Amino acid sequence: MHSCLQIYEVLRNIFSALNNYEDITLDLQQPSGANDVDVRRQTLARLARTCRTFSEHALDVLWAHIDTLSPVVACLLKHVWSRHRRGLRLNGRVLISRWRGIEKYLTRVRALGKLERSVMYMGDISQELTHTLCSHPWPFLLPRLEKLFWSDSSHGSTHLLSNLLSPTLTELHLHAMGNPFMCSVISNLGVTCPLMKSFSTTGQDPAASIPVSTAVVYG
Repeated sequence: MHSCLQIYEVLRNIFSALNNYEDITLDLQQPSGANDVDVRRQTLARLARTCRTFSEHALDVLWAHIDTLSPVVACLLKHVWSRHRRGLRLNGRVLISRWRGIEKYLTRVRALGKLERSVMYMGDISQELTHTLCSHPWPFLLPRLEKLFWSDSSHGSTHLLSNLLSPTLTELHLHAMGNPFMCSVISNLGVTCPLMKSFSTTGQDPAASIPVSTAVVYG
């Protein structure tokens, strides 16, 4: 292996370019088709398995920005979940040892979702599986999360949202109608997420954003 490929910054730039996002801002550089994204992520996953020199850096980039929680679900043992016509379903109990086994991936996630109305809608994940994602053994599912884009107002997904509001969060973008539970969850946002710098809320009906914004501003 060439000596330049053992330099952290060089590998980081190569892998970041491959994943098509800016490492500093965690933003996608340009729109990519679904197939293109899949190929990029598959390539990064293969690089992570190539050698120890590549592994840590490739995993950092691969997991830094994920569009949905599907990769987290996929890391659980196959017998625990399955895909049905209506979405993902829970088949068994997740042991603590399994959660510990995927901790190295969860701690790498720094951005979840993207600024589009359809992203982070949890409708394809059953309530049981959503509950399982909330049963992890840590205070927060993604302890280093910095950016979160959320588009689901259901009660179950709002419970999951509360598990994602870690102290490291700096940006929260909601595209959802405010229900009482959601308003109660984000009313303490300033205390829960002391590093918060940017908050926005949108919806099909502008009036739907008012209760959410009010909860954030006035608590």
